[in-house]
Amino acid sequence: MLSQTHTLPTIMKYFTTTITMLIAITLLMTTLTTKAQQQGIEFGIFSTNPNDYQIDKMKIQHYFTTWNDKELDQTRNQINMLNLSGKQALLTVEPWPEYGEWNSRELFLTNIVEGRYTNHIARLCTYIQSNFNRNIILRWGHEMELTDVSIYPWVSKDNNLFIQAYKKWVDTCKQYTNKVSFMWSPSGNNGNEKYYPGDNYVDIIGFSWYSYPAYEWYSYNTILDFGTIMDWKYNKLKQYNRPIIAAEFGMAEQNKTNIKNELYNQQNIKNKYPLLQSIVFFSDRTQSWIPNVISAPDWTIDSQFLRGL
Repeated sequence: MLSQTHTLPTIMKYFTTTITMLIAITLLMTTLTTKAQQQGIEFGIFSTNPNDYQIDKMKIQHYFTTWNDKELDQTRNQINMLNLSGKQALLTVEPWPEYGEWNSRELFLTNIVEGRYTNHIARLCTYIQSNFNRNIILRWGHEMELTDVSIYPWVSKDNNLFIQAYKKWVDTCKQYTNKVSFMWSPSGNNGNEKYYPGDNYVDIIGFSWYSYPAYEWYSYNTILDFGTIMDWKYNKLKQYNRPIIAAEFGMAEQNKTNIKNELYNQQNIKNKYPLLQSIVFFSDRTQSWIPNVISAPDWTIDSQFLRGL
């Protein structure tokens, strides 16, 4: 409360200053909110068509590689190409076994934890430190919760063992480079939370988003729209309060048109899913290993659509 000794001009000056400050704060918050909304969603691409990487709207360049000896030259070439692109780099590192562990996923993960693959990690991360001129996102051991359908040897029902292996990957890589953001990337399905390694080991959350009508008709007797799939995945992952990237975003068959229309409204997507930073398209054909589906899905995306986003 103002003292009675204050004169009217003093009181008026006090309120004028207060109102001016409130207006300034309101304008600042409005500016920041508008800027955030205008930024919307960034897009990226993994594609078998090298021309897709040159599209300006594709801000993230995504490659898949392994940590294996036989693919070492290929991995280094991919890192070099990512470096030259000048775009945000996303590298999925698939840890395939090299010591006869194909018949035991638990043995493979145990060997990672006990250090048998330390040289594989050190070699990759050392090369990044020496040859990459900015931050790169590394995505290791993705879709680890798909224990009933996955072909990946790092996917195990022993979630604690996977967490130990993931931590070994991060702790070792950090010894050799400070240029990496670590992406923990489940599919985004039920049970992913059992595989979460903790906040200290996760910079970014990734997930896999695919729309495959043939499989959806078989499994759900309907075709799922963009919002249904995104709600299901996002609501499971927002609890970690980390930036979220759809690291694999694939569209197949007749549902492409409907989903494309949704993607044009990027501001609505950002408003509904505020932690979602980027959508990275998966543009390729895959083998038909998906359960209960005869034909191989075609995930390829036309370049004209990518340019129009």
